[in-house]
Amino acid sequence: MQEAIKSIILFGVLVLALPLFNSQKVILWDSPRESNQADIFHSFVFSYASKVEDMKRSLSTKAQEIKVVDTSADSTSSLQNQALPPQSIDKPITSVDPATSATSIQNQVKEINPLSPYRFLLVGDSFMAVMGGVGDILESSLLKYKSVEVLRVGKVSSGLSRPDYFDWPNQARQIITNSQPNVAIVMLGTNDAQSFETYSTDGVKTIFKYGTQQWGQEYRKRVREFLEIFQANNITVYWIGMPIMRDPSYSERIRGLNLIYEQEILNFSNARFIPTRDLLVDSNGNYASSLTDFRGRQMATRVADGIHLTVFAGEIVEKQVIKIVGEDITLEDKY
Repeated sequence: MQEAIKSIILFGVLVLALPLFNSQKVILWDSPRESNQADIFHSFVFSYASKVEDMKRSLSTKAQEIKVVDTSADSTSSLQNQALPPQSIDKPITSVDPATSATSIQNQVKEINPLSPYRFLLVGDSFMAVMGGVGDILESSLLKYKSVEVLRVGKVSSGLSRPDYFDWPNQARQIITNSQPNVAIVMLGTNDAQSFETYSTDGVKTIFKYGTQQWGQEYRKRVREFLEIFQANNITVYWIGMPIMRDPSYSERIRGLNLIYEQEILNFSNARFIPTRDLLVDSNGNYASSLTDFRGRQMATRVADGIHLTVFAGEIVEKQVIKIVGEDITLEDKY
């Protein structure tokens, strides 16, 4: 009997200790497609780990507030990461003309009528490239429909800000020439809220600092030119907006980029913007590290960086994309 009691106590200590020291890993412990976990046990451990992680972030934030850090320079090495780390020194692009809001997009007449068979091209940064991300899940979902082909091309740390790292316009032209898609789904922007520089033909360098009017004009031009590539090839475009992010400063930057995509798409009758910012928020409209699934379980929405999605969250975005695409294109189940 004493051995049994000791075993129970030891098990209880492990249940409390593991989430305490490995809270991020425990939060990511989910199987959103199918699960044989006991719901009560799973919910308890997940809730406990989530509270521990929130406490760690709170302590970390307080520690950072009293630590002097020099953030005066933009780091080009961030291109080696999956997403641009947030920097608070630059102002986000937040200005928006009410006439070019999301409601205006819904009222605009669009010429979205690709013919079957549908040859989908999925392009973007790590949200498209990484397994378990939006692109991976979206590809699998689209392939369940009749007369659908899918080509997915993703590049981690890419975007429109740094063509010297990965030139999306030229890559898109080559891909279109080779595969002849008639529908494109784009998800870019995670790494784009940063300063960049350009060189003229005579070698003169121009620096565009993020948050300035010049930066906004140049970035809008790049978005517009990217969309023109698809328009010139009679390709219907669905641009997936970026979701809310954990870091408030970075999240504001992403919101600014979403506004640019949303506004520029108004200039194209073949393109449609799909907002996702409100898909992964709590009841107050704030960032949610977890949400309740259809079984009533708390499921993680993000991996440790607070940027990239878990499979559970990726499926939420995928369902929204399929819903919007399905309003324009007849998607029939294979079986």
